[in-house]
Formats: sequence, C-alpha cells, structure tokens
Amino acid sequence: DYDVIIIWKFSNGPTYIETVLEHSMYDTMITYRQAGIISSQSRIYATRLQDPNNLPSTLIQPILAEPPYPPRDGIDPSFLFVHLNQYAAADDTAATATMQLFDVESAPLKANIGIRAFAWLTIVGNAGLGTTTSDMLDEIRLEFVPSLVTWASLLTEERYSEIWAKREAALDRVSTSIMTALDTNNDDWARVDLYK
Repeated sequence: DYDVIIIWKFSNGPTYIETVLEHSMYDTMITYRQAGIISSQSRIYATRLQDPNNLPSTLIQPILAEPPYPPRDGIDPSFLFVHLNQYAAADDTAATATMQLFDVESAPLKANIGIRAFAWLTIVGNAGLGTTTSDMLDEIRLEFVPSLVTWASLLTEERYSEIWAKREAALDRVSTSIMTALDTNNDDWARVDLYK
C-alpha cells in the first residue's frame, strides 16, 4: 500500500536531467525526500503517456456534467482508481491482446456511467529508490470514477464477470488497484487528466 501517488510531468528525459538531477540544489532536495519516505517501500518509475488514439475513444471524452450516480460531498466523493498492472509473464503478447479485448468490451460500460481514462502510462524504466527488475510493472492506469455508487453499479452489469475475467487472465497476480481520494474542491485535481 502507498500513502501518496505523485505524477511529475516533463517534456522529455533531457529536461528531467537538466532541471532535476543537475540542479545546484539537488543534493539538498534529495536529502529531504529521502528523510520523508521509506525507500524500500517507495517506487519511482519513468513512464510514457499512451497514445490516446490507441485507447477506446469513449474513455477520453470530457467528464459528464451530470453522471448517473453523482458524487455526494462528504459521503460519496469522486475518486481516482490507480491500476498498477503487470502483464502475465508466460506470454506477454497474448496477455496484451487479452487486455485490449477487455478494454474494448468494458469501455462502453465504463463510459456510460462516467468513468474516464485520465492517464494510461507505459512504464519505460526504473527511476530509482526501492524499485528492482523483479518488481517492475508494465503500466499504470489512472481512471476517474464519479462516485463509489458508480463503481458499485458497474459490478451489477450483466456481463461484468465475463468481461473482467479477461482482465484477470491478462494480468499477473502482483497487479493491484488502489482507490485514491480527490480534492474536488480544488481545481488543480483536474490536471491529473493528461488527455485533456
């Protein structure tokens, strides 16, 4: 389990090296970060945003102004589902194809109730801390969900078990999904939508 997930966007790798690693205050800054986290339980990944043309188009539409199951302040707020995915190691090509089939079949169900893809990120490398080759993930998906009731309604869909079985078949058991809180009273939360 993680306490916080931070997305730090750079235009390219050299920019990261120049503005962070080669910054004159880097040694001072890294000291504070290391003092504030448990390195062995923290991860840093370098990622690339997946091409929106390869995603189901319904999942990158604007957020519904009036979703079927709207959030309720203090009771049932909107949240971000963070999916940490590692594809089944036995046959990565087959696993990817199975996941793509899941995406195609699940997208209409998700989109109709207001679930949106905010960022699907392919992991391209280990950027430090406790990350090792053995625990490298393949991708991180951030999906906006209007409310917990929204997610509960999805579980009642007639084809839910059949469709989500494809996702389970595609992913290794180390994959996990985490519900994270969103501060919707602060407009900055919408910046997480990297497809806007």
